[in-house]
This record gives sequence, structure tokens and C-alpha cells, in this order.
Amino acid sequence: MGNAPGLSANVPVVLLGILQLSLPEAVIVGASAALAQSLWIQRPRSTPLQLVLGAGVVASAIATADFVYRSLIPNPAQSSTRHLLTASLALFLANTFPLALAGSKHDRKQRLGRIWMESCSLLAPYYLVSAAIASVADAAATGRVSLQAILLVLPGVFMGYRYYREQKSNLAMRAAAAEDMDALHLRAIESLALAVEAKDNLNTRGHLRRVREYALGIGQDLGLQGADLAALHAGALLHDIGKLAVPEYILTKPGRLTPEEFARMKVHPIVGAEIVEQVQFPYPVAPIVRAHHEKWDGSGYPLGLSGADIPIGARILTVVDYLDALASDREYRRALTLDDAMKQVEAEAGKSFDPQVVEALRGRYRELEQAASVAGNHGATLSKHAQVDHGDAPGAGLDLWALAEASAEAGDFVSSAAAGREQQLLLALTERLGSSLDLGEVLERVEHGLRPLIPYDAMAIFIPRGDALVVEHSAGEYKEMVGMEVRAGEGLVGWVAQNQKPIVNGNPAVEPEFQGNLENGLHAALAVPLKRSGGLAGVLAYYGRDRDSFNSDHLRILTGIAPRIATAIENALAEVPPDLAMPAVAAPDRR
Repeated sequence: MGNAPGLSANVPVVLLGILQLSLPEAVIVGASAALAQSLWIQRPRSTPLQLVLGAGVVASAIATADFVYRSLIPNPAQSSTRHLLTASLALFLANTFPLALAGSKHDRKQRLGRIWMESCSLLAPYYLVSAAIASVADAAATGRVSLQAILLVLPGVFMGYRYYREQKSNLAMRAAAAEDMDALHLRAIESLALAVEAKDNLNTRGHLRRVREYALGIGQDLGLQGADLAALHAGALLHDIGKLAVPEYILTKPGRLTPEEFARMKVHPIVGAEIVEQVQFPYPVAPIVRAHHEKWDGSGYPLGLSGADIPIGARILTVVDYLDALASDREYRRALTLDDAMKQVEAEAGKSFDPQVVEALRGRYRELEQAASVAGNHGATLSKHAQVDHGDAPGAGLDLWALAEASAEAGDFVSSAAAGREQQLLLALTERLGSSLDLGEVLERVEHGLRPLIPYDAMAIFIPRGDALVVEHSAGEYKEMVGMEVRAGEGLVGWVAQNQKPIVNGNPAVEPEFQGNLENGLHAALAVPLKRSGGLAGVLAYYGRDRDSFNSDHLRILTGIAPRIATAIENALAEVPPDLAMPAVAAPDRR
């Protein structure tokens, strides 16, 4: 109803009404004809609000043309055709300008005049032909023109109609092309979002789609529309695309990040914005991606923006991203209930978050969670864990000695770093480990030998068995809280096994079989991989009740002695009959 063709097909009728009827009658006739055309042929159907707005545009255009015909041009009766041509141009401008204005809200990069020229200007000749048709029809009705004259005009009428149909077809093709481009943009955005999820851990699967549902709901409540809403849509799906530049072991680390790791993590909003800028979206997505870790009080990153200096899309995204993260399982903690997560969000209003955005979320978070849950469970997933059997070695070849060399370097480090009593204890432990080939005895000597150096409330030594790691030895008052089995890649110990990197003061509650509670339980874990030449001999894990139970000295001691422990375990396993031997967990392929 509100588009140019919806009125254009009735232009001769409207102009004839201006000639023969009063203004109210002409408005009623013209609006009714345009409404009937819209209901008859327009697809998709317009909403009632769109029909009302369209009728208003038509009525305004007819009133403008009538005013020009009757008031601005003196004595129209002396030259009605010339005056009617002028009135038809006024009708043309009054009808097409609102359409161009609406289009400019969706594409702010183009000027209003350019949009009008591209989408509407080609219809001007038809309005002039319609004026001639209306003038002839009026003359015929009043007897001023003969039937023969009317027949002579009919070819011009036909040509005008053909021109109108051609221009209408061109406009429809342009509209279809624009819709196809929008759909292509959306598919590209969703594909890039899949790339981000492929890099991240399975715990975040569906996170981007859930955040999108939250963000769009809050954005609409806060009055965002057009380009701003489209930018928020894209930003919600792409805000973490910069994580492609962050090492995977940092993204999946089930514990606190070191200063160096956090420095790497803080780069991802900048990299993400640079990636998005290359796409050249017709709406401002990059500022949202760049600022989605900024905080209301200025304590965020990467630029330290504060308050209204943070784009509104980024302020919305920051809040809903935080809520969904709290309500989802992550590598470093278990999920909170939705209500508890919302309480933490409210506690940050005015500090980390825009209070207005938090207030809008508070009123709708349960409703939006239902939509977000549906969205998070739908959509394509990638086969990132598929097993590929073909291919013997990468082009650069396999480095079979890298782990052995790394172990030797670690041994040299502990030899030079250890001193005094610590050195004596470690040397004594090394001697005892080398004098036994019984696995149980080796593990018990590890526990007793390190007890004076590593204080703990529970400890466990995990040994690979099939595709899992099983506790072969445990000790401590709280050892029952430690799960007896974990798969590589799952939980804290599984992460250490898969990535072959240590964890200091990680959260033991992320273990699949962990038993405990917040008030009386284990709150910190120190775990190191026990590497051997064929892969992994096991994981040595210590647990404490304080959140900062372990320090860098404890890590240094364990990483220094870990190669000796791995060698002792490997030697003990070599004495086990082949049918009882426990295969090692293979080192991850990082090529």
C-alpha cells in the first residue's frame, strides 16, 4: 500500500477525481482504489498498521495535488490540461518522497536524493501520461472531445501503460535483488558465527544465537530500528569472531588466565572489528564488535570507553552476553540459575553495564530466555570432532622427538632452580622412583615424596585407560570429592591431558564427577601433565580448599619433577603384560 506502484496504477483515476470531484470525494475515491489494489495483488500482505500508514500517504499526496491544481495555479479553467500536468507532478513528488525517505532509514550510507533517483524517478513520465489520459477522459465526459479524437489518443494510452508496467517490473526486480543481498548478508554472518563456534568449546554451542535473540528483543524495546537494529543483529552473531586469533588452549582453559594469556584474549575485540570492517556491511557493525567488552564505568577494554561513548548496540550486547554466559556451563565454572544470573547482572548496573539496558532486560529476561533456548538449539553445526583415517603425515613431516626434548629441558630447569631442602627431597624422590617397577608403589612414592613440598587437601594421579583417564592413586581428607574417571578434553584434568599444559588454581567444580559444595569443599586445583615420548603417561592433580591454594613455586616443582614421574610410570607400565597395558593419550595435533 505504501509503495509507489500501489498508487501509480490508479493515477488516472485520482487525477480525474481532482478534475470532477471535491477534495474529500477525490481522497475517498483515490484511497479506496489504492487500498483495493494493495489487497488484491500485493505480496506479502501488508499489516493493518502498514495499510493505515499507506492510506495516509495516498490521502496526503491527493490533497497536495488538489491544492496545487486549485490554489497555486491561477484560473485552471483557462488551461486545465497544463494545470493538470503540473498537479500530476505534485502528486508524483508527494507520493514518492515518503517512500525514498523510508528507504534512507534502511540504507544510511546513500543520500536521500540518490535513493529517490534510483527507485522513483523513472515513474515520472507515467504520471504525465496519466494526466493526459485524465484530461481526455474529462473532455469526453463533458462532450468537448469526439469519439474519433479519443481513439487517436488510445495508442498513447497504451504506450503509457506499457511504460508503467516496464518500470514496475524493474522496481520489483530491484526490490528482489535487495532482498537477495540482505539474505546473502545474513547467511554470511551466520557462517562466520559458525566459524567462531568451531574455534570455541562445545560448552558455548548455540551461545551466539541465544545472544542474538536477547539482543534483538532488548534493542527493539529501547527503540532501535532500521540500520541500528540490523547492526545489532550482525554484531550479536559476530562479536566473538576475533577469537579466531586467540589460541584454543586459552579459550578452553578451565582456570584463571595468566597475565600473558589475558593480554592475548584482550586483542580479540580489535581483531574482530578489523575482520568485520572487511565485509563492508551497510550498517555500523564494527563499532559494536570493537566495544562489546567496554564497561559503563570505563574499566573495560580495549579502548576504556565509558557511558554514552560506548555504542548503544555494544551496551546491549555486553549485558545479554554476560547473562547468557553466567547461565551456561563454561570451562571454568558451572552454570548459575537464570534468576541468580540476573541478580549478578543487576548488581553490575551503573558499574559494568548501562542501567537503562539492565532495566529493560530485567522486565523481559524470562520471556527472552524461552526464545533464546529455541534459537540456541537450532542451526547448523560443524563436524569438528569427525575422525579422519587417511593421511600419514603433514607436508612438513611429524616431529617425533619434540616431547622428549621438552622433557629434558624441564629436567635441566629443576636441577638448576632447586636448592636446599627442596633439592634434597626431589633428588631423594627421583632415586626412589628409579628403584621400583611396580605402578602402585611408584604412585605412592610420588605422593609421599611431594607431600612436604605441595600442601593439599586432596590429590590424585590419573592414568590413561582407553579413551579415559582413571584415578590410580589418591590421598587427602577430601579425596572422595574427586571424580574417579574423566575423558580427555572434559573438565579440568581432561583439558590438561588434551592440551598438555598445566593449570594453577583452576576450579575443580568443572570436573564431570566432582562432589562438593560452595561452603565446604575444594575450590582450587593444580594439575600438570606427565608427558612421555609416546604421548601422555598421566596427570598429577592437587586440590585445596582455598581459592588461591597454590602458587608459582608449587607449579615449578611439579613441572620440574613431572618428566621423572612420567618416566617411572612408563617403565612400570612396560612391565605390565601387553593385554593389560594402558594406552597413552596421544598428544593433540597442532599442525
